[in-house]
Amino acid sequence: MKTPAALPALLAVVVIALAGCETPTAANLDKEASDIVVLGQPGEVLYFNSFEASSDTAAWDGFGMLELRDDIPADGGQKSAYVSGGCPYPHSAVVFAAEAAGKLELRAWAKDLAIGGAVLLENLDSGDQVYLAVNTPAWTLVTAANQLAVNPGDALRLSMDAGGFAPSAMLVDLLEVRYAQ
Repeated sequence: MKTPAALPALLAVVVIALAGCETPTAANLDKEASDIVVLGQPGEVLYFNSFEASSDTAAWDGFGMLELRDDIPADGGQKSAYVSGGCPYPHSAVVFAAEAAGKLELRAWAKDLAIGGAVLLENLDSGDQVYLAVNTPAWTLVTAANQLAVNPGDALRLSMDAGGFAPSAMLVDLLEVRYAQ
């Protein structure tokens, strides 16, 4: 059996072409992965809390009072967060990281018990923030008017504050931070 005359030339071209290929290594795989920006899926929940147990408030810290109360909105579970405070802020806050790039929406069920309050979501890396005003004496679903832009790994602080120079109190439940639709 005779070998076609073009076969050795074809094999030489293939060998030369393959010799220039870069072998994947951990170093160049990491480089390629760092060039990829992961986007948050629309509607994906980044943070949610319905304040049902003391473990739901364990990561929260601040200068005010954070307690669980039996007063809840419709479909709110068994408990809600009672937030009260005066001058030093934040009254209660938790810090977590953005998992992906995108715009975040903030919403919660809230009820004013005195002179009002707010729920604030702040991007600690950019300084940008969005907030919910809590100023109605009945349970109300409140959504921030704006969205908050984030990048992967940005530090986010979610805080609940009631009052200021004059102390106040509010209830918050079904608190949610999600990637915008």
